[in-house]
Amino acid sequence: MKKILTLGMVAALLAFACAAHAYPTLAGPTGLIQAPTAMVVAPGSFDLAVDYDASKNKETFENDSYPLRAQFGVGGGLEIGGGYDVSAFDGKGFWNVNAKYQLPYSFCGMTTAVGALYGEARDIPVWGGGTTEIKATQVYFAGTNHFDCIIPLSVTLGVNWTQLEENNKQSGVRAQIGVEAKVFQDLALVGDIQSSAKNMNPYQKNLWSAGARYAFTPELKAEAGVTNGLFNGMSSRANFFVGMNLAFGNNAK
Repeated sequence: MKKILTLGMVAALLAFACAAHAYPTLAGPTGLIQAPTAMVVAPGSFDLAVDYDASKNKETFENDSYPLRAQFGVGGGLEIGGGYDVSAFDGKGFWNVNAKYQLPYSFCGMTTAVGALYGEARDIPVWGGGTTEIKATQVYFAGTNHFDCIIPLSVTLGVNWTQLEENNKQSGVRAQIGVEAKVFQDLALVGDIQSSAKNMNPYQKNLWSAGARYAFTPELKAEAGVTNGLFNGMSSRANFFVGMNLAFGNNAK
């Protein structure tokens, strides 16, 4: 049933007329696969995405994941958005809201941005009976620079502070680096790495992702790749993901 709903969402996205765009991360803010960049959605534009993430951690509490995301360009360098994973945490779902602001100045040639994300998953079953909930908060800075080398290349450096709250609060700081390389006119290779958060539980390891994005049209793109976890980083294995992204409105910044 969930796969039918996901395919239905993809079909619904394809019904819109749209224009060139950025690409949402699996958590929502526009960027690479996990790591946000300093780019934002253009004023008056929507950027919609849906993915299927095949979890290899089904012996724990993780199911296959279906992150749905929507970002909107407010104007003045601001984008807002939200996401909902219909299958996360034993099917109880994980929702989030986020915002990113592109700063009006550059640093060492990099476009810069700051952003924040808040999400919750409720009524999660626990061993021995009962339920719990997880709250996630993240604040980040990202700087992106574009280079015309042998191939067009975008490099993003950044840092984020992440807090997870279940029975207690855990927080940590991660450094991140990401690259997008346009190897052909319509094909780009993307990847990002985030350092481990040392003050958090042992399962909060380095986060990494690698994949490819293909533009069928300037409005419609698809992606596929592997990642060791979604926003909360609770996966310890490499999960395959595939998805589509559609934008409509003005051109993305």
